[in-house]
Amino acid sequence: MTNRLLTVFALLVALSANSQYRNLDVLSYSFHIEIDDASDEIKALAIVHGVRLNNSDSITLDFYQKNEKNLGMTVEKVLLVDKELGFRHDQNQLHIAIPREKREFVIYIKYKGIPQDGLIISKNIYGNRTFFSDHWPNRASYYLPVNDHPSDKAKVQFHIMHPAHYQVIANGKLHSEERIEGEKTLTSWKADYVLPTKVMVFGAANFAVDTIATEPYWISSWSYPENRKEAVYDYELAIKVMEVFEEMIGPYPFDKLANVQSTTRYGGMENASCIFYSEKSVTGTRSSEALIAHEIAHQWFGNSASESDWPHVWLSEGCVTYFTHLYFEKVYGKEKMKERLIADRKKVIAFEEKYGHNPIVDPKVNSLEDLLSPISYEKAAWVLHMMRSVMGDEKFFAGIQEYYSTYAFGNASTTDFMNIMEKHGGYNVKSYFDNWLKYGGYPILTYTKKEKGSNGVLTIHAVQSTGWKTIPLTIRIVQNGKVIKEETIRMDSKMELTFPKQKGDYEVVLDPYTTAFFQLKQD
Repeated sequence: MTNRLLTVFALLVALSANSQYRNLDVLSYSFHIEIDDASDEIKALAIVHGVRLNNSDSITLDFYQKNEKNLGMTVEKVLLVDKELGFRHDQNQLHIAIPREKREFVIYIKYKGIPQDGLIISKNIYGNRTFFSDHWPNRASYYLPVNDHPSDKAKVQFHIMHPAHYQVIANGKLHSEERIEGEKTLTSWKADYVLPTKVMVFGAANFAVDTIATEPYWISSWSYPENRKEAVYDYELAIKVMEVFEEMIGPYPFDKLANVQSTTRYGGMENASCIFYSEKSVTGTRSSEALIAHEIAHQWFGNSASESDWPHVWLSEGCVTYFTHLYFEKVYGKEKMKERLIADRKKVIAFEEKYGHNPIVDPKVNSLEDLLSPISYEKAAWVLHMMRSVMGDEKFFAGIQEYYSTYAFGNASTTDFMNIMEKHGGYNVKSYFDNWLKYGGYPILTYTKKEKGSNGVLTIHAVQSTGWKTIPLTIRIVQNGKVIKEETIRMDSKMELTFPKQKGDYEVVLDPYTTAFFQLKQD
C-alpha cells in the first residue's frame, strides 16, 4: 500500500453502523464462485458496479475477514479495470480506495476462504453434500462483499462453477449451463431486477427438477431425489397461492418461482424467485400450506417492496403473516381465519407477559435476530386486521394495492405505508394506529353488569400497559338465545352501554367477529 493510501485511510472517520449505506449505492453485483467437494473453501470474484454518494476517497463494503478459527474470507486483490487498488480489510468491513473522480465505478474483488456463515455447506438428511445461501438478515457479507442492508437494492448475477453432478438454482433467469473440462459445470443465473442482499441466493445440490406450471410464470420444484414425488405434490399449492395473492395485491413481481427443498437455518426463507424450504417440510401431505403461503407472500412484501431499515421489518413479516391469514380466509372461509387470529392473539399475549412489552417499530433493538418474534409477525398482522375492520375491505385493499404498486422494487418506511392507508381510510388512520406501532402492550378489558329499572347497564373498562391504544370493539348482548343488542365502538378507556332487557341474566360477548386485539380479565 502506498503512503498516499495510508494517509487516505488514516483520515477516514470511523463509520457509524449505517453510514456506508448512505454514501454508496450499489447498482449491480456479479458473483463468480467456485465450489467443489474436496474442500469447503470457495474461490470467488465479485464484480461490484456502484455509485459513490459523497466525495470521500474510499468506499466501504460489509465483508467478514478470516477469524482465529481460519474461517472467513481473504481478499487477494482489488482492481479498477486493470489498475490495482489499495484496500483495508478489518472489523468485517472492506475499505477500498477509489480515485475521487470515479463517482461511478466497477471494481473487481478477488478472494477466497471458508465461509463462517451465510453459505451453509453441509449434508442433507440423506447424507448428501449441499450448498445453500442463507442471508437473512445481514449474513450475505460472511462470504460476499456487499452493502448488506435492505435499503441498498441491486441487480445480481450468480455464476457458479461446480461439480457436474450438482444442479444450481439462483435468483432470476437461467442464463447458461456450460460443461467445463473434466467434471465441472458453469451455471449462470441473472436477475434483471433490484433485490435486497438478504434474498440474493444460490443453492447447489443433487436436485430432482420438475416443472409445475409454465404460464404465466415458470413454477418449479427442486427437491432431493428421495422426495421427488412428495415435493411436487406439496409445491403444486404454489399455483393456487399465487392466484390468490395476485388478485389481492397485484401481479407477481418476478419471472419464475422455484420451490426448493433445502438444508439451511430457517424453516423457510423467502429468497426472491427461489424460495428455500426446510428439508423436513416436504411430506407429501401438504401440511406446510401455511409455510408455502407465507414465503410466497414475501415475494411482494419484503422482496419487491422492502423495508427501508430494520425497525420497519413488520412491513415484511407482519404483512406476510396477515396475507397468509387472508389466503386461508379466501380458500377455507372466515372461521378458519378466526381460528388463526385467536391463536395468534394468545401467542402474542403469552410472549409479552414473559418477555415484556416491546413496540412493533423498535429502533432500539440491538440484535436483528430479536426482530423475529411474535411482535413483528403476529401482533403486526393483528394491527393490519384491525385496520381492515375499521377501514372496510374496499378501502383497505385499495390502500394495500397502492402501497405495493408505489414501492414495488423500492423501499418504504412505516410512515410511507401509513400515509397511503390514511389516504384511503377517510379519517385519521395514522393517529388511530400509531400507538399500536410505537408502543408495546395491549388493552386489558374488564366489564361489570348492573340493572337499572328494566334496563341492563354494561360498563367496560380498559387499562393499558404502555401507550394508549384504541380498538374497534363489537359488543353483543344475548338473552334467552337471542341477540338483543349489538354495537361496534372505538373503545379506549371506558364506555357504558344501556339497553332494554327481559327478566333474568344476559350474556356478554365481546368481539364476536374477532376484529380487536385485547385481553379479557373478568372482575
